[in-house]
Formats: sequence, structure tokens, C-alpha cells
Amino acid sequence: MNRNVSRHHNCFPRARVNSNRWLILLTFFLIAVLTTFRVSAEEVTPEGNLKPEQILERLQQGGLVVYIRHAATDRSHEDQHPVDLNNCETQRNLSELGRQQSKDIGAAFQRLSIPVSNVLSSPFCRCKDTASIAFGKVETNPNLYFAVALAKKDRAAQTVKLRELLTSIPDKGNRIIVSHTGNLREATGLWPKPEGVAIVLEPLGNDDYQLLGKIAPDAWNTLNP
Repeated sequence: MNRNVSRHHNCFPRARVNSNRWLILLTFFLIAVLTTFRVSAEEVTPEGNLKPEQILERLQQGGLVVYIRHAATDRSHEDQHPVDLNNCETQRNLSELGRQQSKDIGAAFQRLSIPVSNVLSSPFCRCKDTASIAFGKVETNPNLYFAVALAKKDRAAQTVKLRELLTSIPDKGNRIIVSHTGNLREATGLWPKPEGVAIVLEPLGNDDYQLLGKIAPDAWNTLNP
């Protein structure tokens, strides 16, 4: 009898050991998850090292890439599926705020003497309108199509083309790209927020770049020559 009781009591320390092991493993798991979440958040937050005033000085010298997420849109009217690129009525378009933001961006480029090499835009109306209102000239590029709406294979091929635009050095002036939030995230891990924000990169060639920083849509009017 005593032998059986002793054998019964010996199982409790072993159970406590196993429980402690599980607690340790769970702790390490939670630490790993939280660390991954923190790194992921840092990857999609395009802060850079330079303030808008410092970025302006670099922009005036040329040779940079400015990725502009289309200006503010009217969220009461979403894209139809399938969308008709030739019919803006089937798409989510710029709001009045977005049109004003586009005007402010264009006026700032002129007032601050920022040289522009070329302006590339997604074929979606909200991007083309942002580009044309701001810069007056725009070249529609099919490789800037709304990435979220593409199949995985097509999205990957398009991302390669976008990285070429982001990392190749312009011949003169600054390359302007007006597209969507998901496209830049696919290509760089950066998430451009809010609508109308400009992410400024220094292309280094060889599929490489340096993030300089961002300029919010309402910050252009505060910059001085």
C-alpha cells in the first residue's frame, strides 16, 4: 500500500517540472511574436532620417525618386470589380481635398524650384488626376497598376519593375511616381500613409536605395525656398 502511495505522490514534482517547461516555452514564444510585430511595424513606417526641410535641399539637387501615394479620395465610392480603367465612374476618385492637395504639391515644386525628370502614374484615375493636377504632365505606366487587385504571380512581376524605377538613378531632375499604398509595400516593405504622402528615396543602383524620409501632403505649404 505504502509503495503505491509513494509512487502516486512522485508524479506531482514531475508534473510541476513539465508545467514549468511549458511556461518557459510559452514565454519565449510570446517574446518572439512581439519582437516580430515590432520589426514588422518598423518596416512599414517610412520615417527616414531627414526632416522635410532637409529633404527639400536634396530634392533641389535632383537625382531622387519621389513616390507619391495618390491624394485624398472619396471613400463613399469604391472601385467596381472588374474596374474599367477608361471609365473613372467605376473607380474611387479624388475628393475635393485630394484635388487641393494635388494643387499644393505642384505649386510647391514650382515655388521651391524642385527639378522634375519625368512623372509616372498608375493607370487608375485617382493617380493620374493627382499627377496631372500637380505636374501637368503624366506618363501612365501599367507596372504601377493597383497591386492589391492583381494575382500573386502578376504582382511579383510588377514589383520587380517597380523596384527598377525606385533604385535606378534618374538622368536629371527627380523621378516622380504616383501610385498606390500596396505597391510600395510590396516593393520595399514601406507603407505610405496617409493618402497624398510623398516618400523620398535616394536610388543607389544595383536594386538598392536609401530612404531619406517623407513629406506629408499638408507640409508642402510650410516649406520655404
